[in-house]
Amino acid sequence: MKADIEDFKTGWFGVSLQLRDSDIDELMIYLNRLKADGSYHFHLFKNEESTKCPGIADFEISFQSEDEADNLAIGD
Repeated sequence: MKADIEDFKTGWFGVSLQLRDSDIDELMIYLNRLKADGSYHFHLFKNEESTKCPGIADFEISFQSEDEADNLAIGD
């Protein structure tokens, strides 16, 4: 798994996440756990070799309640 940050020089940043097949399988396991238990959460975090992408330390993934407003969308 690999993440990169792109600085758009506008105050906004892009985050790119690249996954291998095995990463996708593992992520699906964690997402299914979250779907089954809304109190569950998990992290995607930096490893010891992540010095080439400073600035990304941790992504926390948790359940969003229905009354919270969205600020991201899924698409391609």
